[in-house]
Amino acid sequence: MRMNLKQANKISKRLSSQYGIVNPPVVQSLPYSRMGKKAILGCYDNHANLIKINKYVLEMWNTTQITDTIKHELMHARCYQDFGHGGHGKQFGLLCDLYELTNDIKRAIKRPHVYHINKKALLEMRRVI
Repeated sequence: MRMNLKQANKISKRLSSQYGIVNPPVVQSLPYSRMGKKAILGCYDNHANLIKINKYVLEMWNTTQITDTIKHELMHARCYQDFGHGGHGKQFGLLCDLYELTNDIKRAIKRPHVYHINKKALLEMRRVI
């Protein structure tokens, strides 16, 4: 892994404080990479207050990319905290703008042309997801 769960949780806790999240979510590895037909990078479980990151993201992406994924999921947590829902609606966008998150983070765009994933890692991700 490029980032272990202890490091990811430390980042989540620090950013939660910056973003005004009362109960910082715990970061866990997501043991699968698909939800139906969609490949998922991460998700926020509001019932358990967990951020789940695709295990292949943790293994193949760099610290900046993983941190950006955590930031995106923390905005979902903040939406649940403030509005009782956590979709990609208007409040989600406003929170992302408030904390000056880039459009790539806001939209969870994690593609090779954005992050220049090396060819071997890209081929491996395509194979597993």
